[in-house]
Amino acid sequence: MTDRITLIGGITAYAADLVLCGIDILVTLELMRRSFGEIRRRRHMVYAGMAVLVAGIVTWGHLTGNVAVSFFIFWICILVVGFYPPDFRKKVLFCTALLSLNVSVLFVINDITNILPKGWYLYGLTAYHILFWVIVYLSMKFSGNSGEELTWKMWALLCAIPVLCLAGTPLTALLTGCYSGSVREAALLHLPVQTIFLAVNLLVFVLYRELTKAYAADRENALLLQQIEYQKRQYQENEKADQAVREIRHEMKNQLRTLTALYKNGEQAELGAYLEATAGRLENFRQRIRTGNLPADSLLNMKINETEQAGICCNADVLIPSDIEFPLTDMIVILGNLFDNAREACMLLREKNARNIRVNFSMNYTGGILLIHMDNPYGEFSEKTRKEEADLHGLGLKNVERTVRGLRGMMNYSARDHLFSVDIVIRFPREEKKERII
Repeated sequence: MTDRITLIGGITAYAADLVLCGIDILVTLELMRRSFGEIRRRRHMVYAGMAVLVAGIVTWGHLTGNVAVSFFIFWICILVVGFYPPDFRKKVLFCTALLSLNVSVLFVINDITNILPKGWYLYGLTAYHILFWVIVYLSMKFSGNSGEELTWKMWALLCAIPVLCLAGTPLTALLTGCYSGSVREAALLHLPVQTIFLAVNLLVFVLYRELTKAYAADRENALLLQQIEYQKRQYQENEKADQAVREIRHEMKNQLRTLTALYKNGEQAELGAYLEATAGRLENFRQRIRTGNLPADSLLNMKINETEQAGICCNADVLIPSDIEFPLTDMIVILGNLFDNAREACMLLREKNARNIRVNFSMNYTGGILLIHMDNPYGEFSEKTRKEEADLHGLGLKNVERTVRGLRGMMNYSARDHLFSVDIVIRFPREEKKERII
């Protein structure tokens, strides 16, 4: 009878431990999903593998009598970090912080069980799981999946917090172990220190969230400044164009008289040169893009003019509706970076006396889908801008790709045979209305 009771108790303890460890894995995976995004490939195989591994560890622990192995189930989650979307710095920071949190929880529970009577040890195992769930829940509340990246210096400072806590935990345990009093008194001394370490580790998630928010605000302000600068320059270009047209209209009578005189005198060469010079004055202030969408027209005309003024031929084909709901800040990031990077690559080629340098750009809207394409020759491929004002212009292709993902679009780029091309697809549901460029 006693053996039967013992068997039932062992099976119950095993089942309970298996359930508790399973919940540990589930809450940790949920935190990782919110922090890193979804596992993109072989998700079910990863989850199945983790389930088998957890069951095997718990089973081995109960068969060998080492029930404490359930404390280390969390470490299994570290093994699958590589399956999440690439974000090396964030993964290292979060995994280090979670590891330090787990160690702190272990020591806190150890101190509590040393303070309580010996019969409370098994309750300590359950308390560990519950406290771990609370910590992970708080981490979810404090953290977030921000698209912003911290600088290396700020990332290193944040990583130093959990690393120092990990180093300080065994040190404080060693110091309290040297205490001449009882184990219970030593635990009473160690518990407040370890609780502080636990709170400090949680602050890593808070600091990360607030810093990424601040970085996002700075980037938004930079984009707004860039938007204002673009609009200012476009107004100046429009004013120059209007002034040129007014001057030509004012001089039209004298020009017609001059043209008539040249024609009557048979001075064909002078007549051709005069007509070419007059047409050139109008061409310099011509707006290439006219879709009726003022923000898009202003930005594209300015970027095309900048490209051609740099001595680079630019073929542009734009077919979009005048009222397409394309946010201006996103438009600046995507189109501004594409043109800036293309112009930069072509100017580097010009320095090497390369010929036939040409940029091809198209932006077409059909069936609720916006298609953007750009290609240009290049000498040395780089994903980042070489401009001095990197904070204003963003981080090149990474910034463009982040913005496209924010619009739930897709972006592909390739660099082969010294031709770099970018293709972007963004869905903007609306009624079909199109206005062709002039």
